Amino acid sequence: MLIRIIFFLSVFFNSILVFSQKSDLTKNKNSENILPEIAKSGKYDLVGDFFVAQKKPLKKLAKVFKKYKGWGYIDENGNEVIETKYIFLTDFHDGICKATYTAQRKHPRTGNLGNVNLTGLLDINGNMLTYKDYDDITFYFAYNNSEPFFNPYASIVTTSGNKKGLIDKSGTEIIPTEFDDILSFKKVTAIKNNGKWALINKDGKQLTDFIFYYINEHKNFLFGQQDGARYLLNQQTGERLSDVKININYNFSDQDNYSNYGNDMDVFIVRSGEKYTLLRKDGKTIITANYLGKSSDEYYTIKNDKNFGLINSTGKLVIDSIYKDVGLSSGKEDKLMNFYARKHNDSIVYFTKDFMKIAITAENSHVRNGRIVFSQNGKWGIMDESGKILAKPTYDMIDSFENYNYATAKTDNFKKSGIISRDGKILTPFIYDEIRNYGENIIVISNNKYGLINYKGKSILPTIYKNIESFFDNEGNYGNYFIAKAENLTQLIAPDKKVIISDLKGDFSEIKQFFRNQRRVFPFQIKANKEGETEQFLYGLKDESSNIITKPEYESITVVQNGIACGQIQDSNHYRPSYILLDTFGNKLILDHTTDNESKSITEYHCTRPDAYHERWQNN
Repeated sequence: MLIRIIFFLSVFFNSILVFSQKSDLTKNKNSENILPEIAKSGKYDLVGDFFVAQKKPLKKLAKVFKKYKGWGYIDENGNEVIETKYIFLTDFHDGICKATYTAQRKHPRTGNLGNVNLTGLLDINGNMLTYKDYDDITFYFAYNNSEPFFNPYASIVTTSGNKKGLIDKSGTEIIPTEFDDILSFKKVTAIKNNGKWALINKDGKQLTDFIFYYINEHKNFLFGQQDGARYLLNQQTGERLSDVKININYNFSDQDNYSNYGNDMDVFIVRSGEKYTLLRKDGKTIITANYLGKSSDEYYTIKNDKNFGLINSTGKLVIDSIYKDVGLSSGKEDKLMNFYARKHNDSIVYFTKDFMKIAITAENSHVRNGRIVFSQNGKWGIMDESGKILAKPTYDMIDSFENYNYATAKTDNFKKSGIISRDGKILTPFIYDEIRNYGENIIVISNNKYGLINYKGKSILPTIYKNIESFFDNEGNYGNYFIAKAENLTQLIAPDKKVIISDLKGDFSEIKQFFRNQRRVFPFQIKANKEGETEQFLYGLKDESSNIITKPEYESITVVQNGIACGQIQDSNHYRPSYILLDTFGNKLILDHTTDNESKSITEYHCTRPDAYHERWQNN
């Protein structure tokens, strides 16, 4: 029975790694009131947090675990809507989740009955939606504003006996599990057999023969590899749209400008042989040149012979091809504000958004949000998009304005820093050794001491700390929460500039990781002196009101996911440490000593190597 529990946990945490992208976790008063009571009741060994399982109508569930039984879900009234009997359950996506369960099946050779692990789909009421035996189910979904949504026709790949098929969200089989591989695209699906690919539509009708060595999709375009080249294909029928042979090794990453131009493209660049072609998505050629580069969804750099110019998406030349380099920058709210061109003597000229040349030339520049930060004779100044000087070039350095209404600047041979506004006004005196921008809140450093000010120069924290860092909060905002560490003090600062917890002892990375937890629990650390032994640190957990919820009795605590963490027990065998799983209410599930293999699958992988899941948060 113990081995089975260990297996439950191993598969569950592995599923966490695969399905770590989940719906926004949402809490309300019901969640806050009922979860502590359920956790204290002892009915479940582990209780997770409520999160949105379905949006319309709104339904929130929390994952729970019972020893010797398995995983299930409860609703906001504490009712068990999905029985605690599954080997593992994923989080819900759009009202369905993946469940692994044990069933008796005949062995294909011997005919003897035996237990096998199968996978199916459950709805929010615990109803099984799939009725065939699948070895695995894989969700294919895209993201829009961090919210997962399914391709409405063919988004769920099933596997049985190493063959793949497709089902929809209701569990209905669209394509039987007969193919070697499947790729689900926006409007069609690619199927593979015997090393070749074909296309089928949403109803399972085959659109093409198995003639493609590979099929891929980029934005709103579909490409098929055939006869040593890639060709543009119709997204709905699979028919070839253009005879332009696209180089197989051409990298389409240059087509994307993630920060400013997120639109699906109507035109795009391909490389055919040694030439570049601007193609429309209907396959029509707009222009061919020695080189084309994407500057935005509307403008492209063009090179013929040795000079560069700029064309629009219709192929019209808007800046003459006489320059060493040509480019543009985005303005506030993604509106194009300025173009620049570098002459062959390396000086820079600027153009307005209407392609009128600005009289000022510069040695170097960077342009953001309607402000041109430019240099002349080694000094930096600011002008607007029309060429009006807002700050004379007298500074040693000026940062870009990015998304802020201010920039940091340096004077005194780069020794002192201050803040200036978009209009060139000085907002703070130039007294700081270093400034780190975080939106409206700014970390300042002077004489190796850290402080916190707002962008108008008002002090939030005095410049007395050994270090201050910011990190992403649960809503994805950066620069609201700060960790401030003094000599014997670590404080957590909230968006309203209030100190939440003033005696944290964990390091920055631990606090950041635990902050990602939806219930906002935080590690704290104490020094433990034992007679005749070396001084050591012990770890516990506090809530956001600084109340102790887990006593400091662990050698380490590592956050895992969905309100669950690993605590290493004191005085564990060095070669086989013991761990306790903790929820955000301090409840424990003890894992007894296991065999070497089981220990590796649970304790080593999930508890002593949290980087497998958390490496993405380390630099927040």
